[in-house]
Amino acid sequence: MSKYKSAIFDLGLTLIYSPRVKNFINICQRFGMYPKEEDVKRAFSFTDQYFMKNRPGVLGRQPKEFYMEYLAVMFAYLRLDPDIKDFYKVLFEECPPRKEWKLYDETIPFLNKLKEHGLKIGLLSNWDLSARFILDKLSLTDYFDSIIISSEIGIEKPAKEAFIKSLESLNVHPNEAFYVGDNYFDDVKGGNQVGLKVFLLNRTDKPCRFKEGNFKEINSLMEILNYI
Repeated sequence: MSKYKSAIFDLGLTLIYSPRVKNFINICQRFGMYPKEEDVKRAFSFTDQYFMKNRPGVLGRQPKEFYMEYLAVMFAYLRLDPDIKDFYKVLFEECPPRKEWKLYDETIPFLNKLKEHGLKIGLLSNWDLSARFILDKLSLTDYFDSIIISSEIGIEKPAKEAFIKSLESLNVHPNEAFYVGDNYFDDVKGGNQVGLKVFLLNRTDKPCRFKEGNFKEINSLMEILNYI
């Protein structure tokens, strides 16, 4: 039997993913650029971390509000210098960011394992108003006992109020739950503010460079079963 009563999750890049790496590389090639897949993965990871540290909450908004700047950081990391406006235009015409989402192979089996352990499952995500449509489309909605979306409550991670609201909706104390997310700034710092243990999901080959906080870095959801 688990020592926890509840598990709370981030959504994007934790339970679901976008085929953004493949789309980005395909468009790069049309512009005469040929970055390696691993380099693009690292660039996305770096850019996500950059925005979450320096522009809290922005990644939960509509991509058209910030994606020109996002691409600028991506290309700087990759040391590429295309016409960003032209690249942006092609990207949004053919494969807009966040249009397509897929489940990680382990997501459903892992959530079922948590249900078998008797845990209540919550979702706390910075996301625009498309979140519930995506959850329904991927048949995820019924797995959650509580769903808290930043655009619906007007509060974004890492604000402690967002985590408190999630805990209250599940009727659990911080020491009875853990949080799972992919970002140090939003998820570790945010969750730790209210006393939550955090599992930091890192599916890249580069370890998190930050060490402070009550968190455990993992490479897959299934690893969590060793700690609960």
